[in-house]
Parts: sequence; structure tokens; C-alpha cells
Amino acid sequence: MVLLNYLYMGTIKSSPSEVSSCVDNACAHDACRPAINYAVELMYASSTFQIKELVMVVERYLDNFVDKATPEDVIPILLVAFHCKSNQLLEHCIQRVARSDLDNATLEKELPHEVLTDIKSRRLKSRQGTEQESLEEDSLSEKRIRRILKALESDDLELLTLLLEESNVTLNDACALHYAAAYCNSKVVNEVLELGLGADVNLQNSRGYNVLHVAARRKEPSIIMGLLAKGASVLDTTRDGHTALSICRRLTRLKDYNDPPEQGKVTNKDRLCIDVLEREMIRNPMIGSMSSSSLVLADELLMRLLLFENRVALARMLFPQEAMLAMEIAHADSTAEFTGLSATNGLCRNPRGVDLNELPSEQVKRLQERLVALLKTGDSNSTSSGFII
Repeated sequence: MVLLNYLYMGTIKSSPSEVSSCVDNACAHDACRPAINYAVELMYASSTFQIKELVMVVERYLDNFVDKATPEDVIPILLVAFHCKSNQLLEHCIQRVARSDLDNATLEKELPHEVLTDIKSRRLKSRQGTEQESLEEDSLSEKRIRRILKALESDDLELLTLLLEESNVTLNDACALHYAAAYCNSKVVNEVLELGLGADVNLQNSRGYNVLHVAARRKEPSIIMGLLAKGASVLDTTRDGHTALSICRRLTRLKDYNDPPEQGKVTNKDRLCIDVLEREMIRNPMIGSMSSSSLVLADELLMRLLLFENRVALARMLFPQEAMLAMEIAHADSTAEFTGLSATNGLCRNPRGVDLNELPSEQVKRLQERLVALLKTGDSNSTSSGFII
């Protein structure tokens, strides 16, 4: 509509806030991702239709973002400058990225080959004073790290384990979880988390980002929830003071966040990620209150278990995607059969699961594990569905 208005009226309308502003109230919206993406799309459109005057206006607009934006957010500006042959803007972006601390693995995934070669060449020149031996050691280490990342990207966990056993490079050395959270299949990320392999979910990379910060940039709910389940700290901040929540909010357009979820339909992932992280900030204390199983009677646990099984079953009916995601992360679907609404005849199917050989303490522990899993499921569903499960 802005493009058509320019064609008919010869003037540029102000950027619609719904698509050019982020959700973060503390943001000035002068270099957040929605503002950049809006200008990038306008640049592509005006260049495609060869509206030279508009191209020049948007070029200047984008040029103002380059020094204010994070290095990751400069990448889409660089790409539009490259594809639209805006040489002056492209040079500004290349200089900014070359000076940044973005790692080679990220650049290789994001940039065209010729731009990548140019940036690597500039970085190499800036390191000419470094000893050759040190450079060779770095090169050998980079090769090992690249093999580990390639194994992750190809979903080959067997090869990954073998490479880790044969090399002195660990997952933490390679910041492999950071890479997986950014580029790999969400199922692979959660499988790596389950395997353990000595990976630290709160490890900071060279840019001061932990894995949850990277996952927040990707905005994939299952990865975020998997990391939280493994102890990722939602309170950790980057060097510039941003949490995973504030990162996610600065990447999300007002329009995407304000679209209300509809029962039975897929919820916008942007909103779902923010809801999950917000929920973690005000974590339900119910789980912590059950740390000592000897203080909770089996009958009390059973009653609470039936209540939460029914609530989760209701969530599965009204918000199937969110419920499925939460159950997958919490492993709630494997704890026991669901009762109440999930039962085909509406009756409880042996909820206590009586075993005459089971000690009372063992029964309490088993019921407690089921309840904890359901509480985790309810925590996740409560924000994404818009009501408390």
C-alpha cells in the first residue's frame, strides 16, 4: 500500500507502526528488526519495479540503520543491498560486519560466497601481526569445529558422538548448542540436550549470548522450551543487557503479537515464544513446593493429578498445537494415560495404577513425577492459550 501510494501521489507515507515497530515498549524503534524488515521489503519492492527515486530514499533510510543495529540485524540489509546492487550501502554493511564479532560459521550460513570471501579477506588483513603458528592452530581447531557443526546440521548424532570422542574439541568449545539452536532441526536440538554430552545450556559464546538468547532470535517454541526444561536461565543477559525475552520482543512485530489466538487454530510462533518466556519469568511455584515427596500423601497427589490431567486434556481439545508442544517437552504423554476428557467413555481408567508390590514411597514418587510433568505442560499452555490451565 505504501508503494502504491507513492506511485499515485508521489509521496511516502509514514511507516505503519503495526508492521515497523516491535513489541518492546523500551525500544525507540529506530533499529529494531521489524523496522529493518519493513524497510528491506520496501527496498526489494521499489527495486523490483525500478522506481529509482524511491530506491534512493529507502537506501538512505537503511543506511541509517547499519551502525545502530546489532550485527545479526545488519545481515538482511546487506543481502538486500547485494541483490539490488546498491554498492554504497553494501560497502557500509560489509565494513560493519567485518568489524563485528560474528563468527565464521554464522557468516557462512547467512552470506553469499563472494561477500563472505570479501569479509574473510578483510579480517585476515587485520590479523597480519599475528604469529603464523597461532594461525595454523586456529585453522586446525576450526576444521574440527566445522565437522562437529556439519554433523549437527545433517542430523547425524552418531557421527557427532564419534567426532567428540576422537577430538579434544567439546560441544562447548564449538559452541555447538548455539549453532544448533540457530540452524538445526528442533528435534535434533532436543535430542542433543537429552544425550547430555557435556553441553552447557548457559554457556556464553564470543558475543556474550547463551543458547537461550540464540533460540530467542530464531523464535522456535520447541527449542526454547527444551532449553528451559534443561535449566537454561531466562534471567541471563547479553553484554548489552538484553534477556531472551527482550530479544524476542524486539524481533516481533506488533501486528504478529496482537493477533489473538483462535481456538483450534495454529497460534503465531512469535507470540507463543514471548508467552513461554514471560511465563518462565513468573514461574509457577507449585513445582518447587513439592520437592519433598515424604510431605505429600498419595491420595492428595492423586486428586491433584486427576485435576491437571483433565485440564491438559481440555487444552488438547481447544489449543492442540500448543498442548502437543508442551506435552512433548514435558514428556507428559509418556507418564500415564490421560483421564477425564481424554478417556473415550468419560470415566477414569485406573488412575491410581495400583501395584500390590509397590511401596508407598514409590507410589508417591511415581504420582509426583506425573504431576510435575503435567504442571510443566499447564505452565506452557496457560500463556499461549490465553487462559490458566
